[in-house]
Amino acid sequence: MIPITSLQVVINEGMVEKEVDDHATEVRIEAERLFHIGLGGRVKRRKVRELVRRERVDLLALQETKLATFTAPFIRGLWGLEGMGWCCNPTLGRSGGLLIMWDNDKGKLVHSFQGQGFLGVCLE
Repeated sequence: MIPITSLQVVINEGMVEKEVDDHATEVRIEAERLFHIGLGGRVKRRKVRELVRRERVDLLALQETKLATFTAPFIRGLWGLEGMGWCCNPTLGRSGGLLIMWDNDKGKLVHSFQGQGFLGVCLE
């Protein structure tokens, strides 16, 4: 199980479920801005990579990605660090895609499960 750090920013359809402090608020605003404009451009992906590095993110889950396919080079470029794992559920029709990325040093994939509109991972 991945331990939760003191910084928990959960973005779910533009709503914040928990904010710890002013720093978490700043990160939430930055993340919402990035995810509302999408990941199609190189600059946007670089911003996500910078956010992952700066905040030492252990697990990042993205919804409504609008990407029909995910490739290992694309995911590595988005995460920006070595030793990462990922699972995805690509866009299907008008339903947005889902992507979960994590630090393999914090948890190894035991199994994943997915269906239309959901994606989950069990890490150990």
